[in-house]
Amino acid sequence: SHVANRTRTWIAGESTTALIDDVYSITGSGTNTRANGKVVNYTITSPLTLALNCRWIEQGTVDITPAGTIKARTLDYGSGTCDDQATISVNGKTRTITLR
Repeated sequence: SHVANRTRTWIAGESTTALIDDVYSITGSGTNTRANGKVVNYTITSPLTLALNCRWIEQGTVDITPAGTIKARTLDYGSGTCDDQATISVNGKTRTITLR
């Protein structure tokens, strides 16, 4: 299950009828409960930028904390480039990941 409190703000493209130029900023937090009962909490710590002409989130950070741990994982989507690259940081170590 998924419970979230998010705010999506339309930040570009609202004055046209074309969807391809629409861009949104997303803030908030939530909780995912997996089928096995494990809980994962997340908080958007820097607004996510989602452009409808891009397959991936272009910018922003999310802290992800599995229940039973005190160390959050930080997922960083970058600084505004439409690409499939992001970084994940855990316990002071950062690595680049490819988004699907």
